[in-house]
Amino acid sequence: MLQTCTDDFYALRMRLEGDTGIAAGVAWFAALFGRDSLISSYQTLLLDPDLAGGTLRLLARYQGDMPNDERDEDPGKILHERRSGEMINTDEVAFGRSYGSVNATPLFLILAREHVKWTDELELLADLHGHIRAAVKWILDYGDLDGDGLIEYMRRNPKGLFNQGWKDFGDAIRHKDGSIAQSPIALIEVQGYAVRALADAAKILKQLGEHELANRAESRSEELRRLIDDRFWLEDCADYALALDGRKRPCKVSASNQGHLLFANAVSRERARQIAEKLVRPALFSGWGLRTS
Repeated sequence: MLQTCTDDFYALRMRLEGDTGIAAGVAWFAALFGRDSLISSYQTLLLDPDLAGGTLRLLARYQGDMPNDERDEDPGKILHERRSGEMINTDEVAFGRSYGSVNATPLFLILAREHVKWTDELELLADLHGHIRAAVKWILDYGDLDGDGLIEYMRRNPKGLFNQGWKDFGDAIRHKDGSIAQSPIALIEVQGYAVRALADAAKILKQLGEHELANRAESRSEELRRLIDDRFWLEDCADYALALDGRKRPCKVSASNQGHLLFANAVSRERARQIAEKLVRPALFSGWGLRTS
């Protein structure tokens, strides 16, 4: 079983411009996806840390460098999806080069720090110096769309993804009554990613001599850690809201998204224990794995 899983995983490897990344799947998803390749590389560092290094270099090559509404692009933002072919060339879909992902950028910083912890490959850090700085600045300067301190998303191209987290189908983020949350949307797991990403990036930046930006990143990380509890915690049901909608109303839906806060080490030990207990109850734990909602 392990050999089959490993073989299947490596079958998804793809060469692109001299570096190796991981395709998101087959057949329609046999393309470079920022979020998918970053998470896959993180999870397989034990098998092949060079894959993570190649993924970081590849995504750095396509990092956003300008505001572009058609592609949901900003300076420093990490790619969501890159495709080629007839449907792209005829403008039938908007995913030739799309930046419609709110979580790829913090995941890029998390993988960069984790890769260094596993390999001590400082040469890669030096090569990625400018890209790491730009990714941090995207979180600090572009991620908060409405000035409330949280990281939100809102598509700028009508052909792009309405939802830009890992649950990216159109009706994925709902309120308890079933109504669809309207943007700008702040997802609970994205705040956690940003907490860890900024804390991890601060360590890297200090190694690279960027102390002022490192201090800004650390300060924002702690601010977001406080906002997660202040804005998302639902005292009446001992749960974190799935998201806040554009009117800052919490989506009071029990979902597995809050489990990502454990990965991000973004909440207190007491809150982490409450999340873990919630996730293994029958409403979310099937015996085969966790339900996504």
